[in-house]
Amino acid sequence: RAVDLSNAETAVLSFDYRRSSLDRSSDYIDLEISADGGASWTKLDSFTGPANDSSMRSATYNIIDFASSSTVIRFTTSNYMGNYDYLYVDNLEIAYTWSELEPPAPQPPSSEMPPLEALDGVNFTFNVQDDLYTYVAYNYKHNSGSRNWSSPWMEVNDDDATTTGDVRVSYLDGRQRHTFFEYGSDWNPVHGLWRTVNLSGATAAKLTFEYRRGAMEADDYLAAEISNDGGQTWFEVDRFYGGSIDSAFTEVSYNISPFISAETAVRFTSNFNDSGSDYDNGYIFKANIDFNAPPMPMLPNYYLDTLNVPAVWAMGIKGDAIGIAVIDSGISPENDFKKEPDDYSIASMRLMTNVSFNIDSSLALDTYGHGTHVASIAAGMGMNSDGFYKGVAPHAKLLSLKVADDNGMAYESDVVAALQWIYDLKGTMYEPVYNIRVVNLSINSTVEQSYNDSPLNAAVEILWLNDIVVVASAGNWINGYYNTINAAPANDPYIITVGASDENGNSNRSDDYMAVFSSRGVTMDGYNKPEIIAPGRNIVGTLSYKSWWRNDYPDNYVENMYFRASGTSMSAPMVSGAVALLLQSEPNLTPDQVKYRLTHTGSTMRTLLFGDYPYMDVYAAVSTPTTESANQDVIPNMLLAKMALIAYWASANGDENIDWSNVDWDAVNWDAVDWDAVDWNSVNWGSVNWGSVNWGSVNWGSVNWGSVNWGSVNWGSVNWGSVNWGSVNWGSVNWGSVNWD
Repeated sequence: RAVDLSNAETAVLSFDYRRSSLDRSSDYIDLEISADGGASWTKLDSFTGPANDSSMRSATYNIIDFASSSTVIRFTTSNYMGNYDYLYVDNLEIAYTWSELEPPAPQPPSSEMPPLEALDGVNFTFNVQDDLYTYVAYNYKHNSGSRNWSSPWMEVNDDDATTTGDVRVSYLDGRQRHTFFEYGSDWNPVHGLWRTVNLSGATAAKLTFEYRRGAMEADDYLAAEISNDGGQTWFEVDRFYGGSIDSAFTEVSYNISPFISAETAVRFTSNFNDSGSDYDNGYIFKANIDFNAPPMPMLPNYYLDTLNVPAVWAMGIKGDAIGIAVIDSGISPENDFKKEPDDYSIASMRLMTNVSFNIDSSLALDTYGHGTHVASIAAGMGMNSDGFYKGVAPHAKLLSLKVADDNGMAYESDVVAALQWIYDLKGTMYEPVYNIRVVNLSINSTVEQSYNDSPLNAAVEILWLNDIVVVASAGNWINGYYNTINAAPANDPYIITVGASDENGNSNRSDDYMAVFSSRGVTMDGYNKPEIIAPGRNIVGTLSYKSWWRNDYPDNYVENMYFRASGTSMSAPMVSGAVALLLQSEPNLTPDQVKYRLTHTGSTMRTLLFGDYPYMDVYAAVSTPTTESANQDVIPNMLLAKMALIAYWASANGDENIDWSNVDWDAVNWDAVDWDAVDWNSVNWGSVNWGSVNWGSVNWGSVNWGSVNWGSVNWGSVNWGSVNWGSVNWGSVNWGSVNWD
């Protein structure tokens, strides 16, 4: 990682570390430092084996000899490190002091600055802008123009923190946040804030910002400066002296065309003397550079052509009237989710609802960014790109069920609650309005387990068994250590689990291959996952304007309204969109038939260790008339299966209206129930009076499942397809009270 230590007088690097399972002397991690941006390196230390520290240790290094504007610290491993050899590092810090910065150069003669009038008639096609405040959090990374700055804002002679020190982001009059310059008696009087932008190709550029002077002495001033060499030299544009307190902001503009370069930089500095108030202050707001650079080529998406989606659109099939529920970090109501651009009427909205289940989230909208990106791949219209970045089913309805907080973290219980919300729409006035036929889950649990042990698996199966297709991402195989294929919901045998392909930079399917990060393999229950592959590398989708992604990943912006991301999270919504197209074409297909159609009509993708996987072809799925079903030999989640058998047993014994709340489960002699004597193939599940079973009255915590001889049940012989799952009142089950053991 790089750090600017220019003007540093002292610099000390420190951190905590622990070596784990370094079994040999050839197992080592080197600590290296560079003063020239990584062109050359010097080894500071080496952490070698054999060693297995029982606790964290501390290390400290004097690095002043390497202090520069391009200091870089790195850790590198030896070539002999094994999969389970680690060096843990925490609390890494560089403590430094710096020399005082000389005040800015005197203001040059005005004749050296070209007149603003020279820009009259210039068509400024792009701009970079920062209001110097953000919607989500105080930071220096905000971009709100049509192009992005090259760097975040960087402080001069201050603590580099956004909310402390003499240069910081602050409220003014209790309203908006502005950059605040303040002088305290213990500080250097010269402070600053600067940022760079690439203006290559432009022939004209204009700097605009607003300033407001506070309690400044007559000889105190704020200055605006410009550089064309990345901050090596500065040219003062203007300065604003104190002596009076402004009651409002003043907007000013300057012709900065002579400073156009790939490393143009703008800097705001203060020069407050210490003869008057200890708290002189001023404010800067809405820094903006307009310029006329030629347009950048759009970064292409290949996945629509790779999956043969336009051929389905040509048939008049675009997902009309089909509802896709996206359980994720929320969806922001951007133009891409409307029927017509800039039409904010209810009739124009395809985003039907925004419901939040996470109490830690600040808004029901997408403050993280993941959910909006996922939704646009499934059903975006691409209106912010003149249709260039459309999703698979651009006419489908969208429902946002937010389970993640502002940092993208979610609780499994909230995901189950969202699935419960979908189920509870059955029989209400909203069921035909939303028409939810597919649920997208581009999320994964962090617990590897059998699908029989997870309430999340039980919940997705309930929807599947009630005619709602569930699509989940396979998860990303992080550094080869954690294969999420055994985590819910990806491990569930009923649903459609989606892996990711790498399109190799084109729409030719023949040279595509499974992305290295895509989880795959056989689950602990013996099911091969994923069932289908779709593109998942460098996928461009809609960027949520008020999101963490927007603030922290400016390098991934595409034309400022879109975002480039990779992962199986991007692959799953392609399949969800394909399901919407298929169900518009044939609305009576069951989830099992949809799964069969998608997984048996495309081509195959070969892998070295895990065999062949179906590679989705949407046109082939829509145009192939087969109605065969998948999941023929799949046994439901054990909780659902056990509940079904108990209900059948009760019904078969004349106890259709049994009061479940009064059953003494411990007193039931389960051993006396001869499950082997039941001819499961002959069971008429449709005759079971499921509606009479008040599942909510069952005290599931008191059910001693261990006392039931479930081993005598031949689960595979049960015709699960004949069970009328829809008549079971699953909504009344208190899942939290169920003893899954």
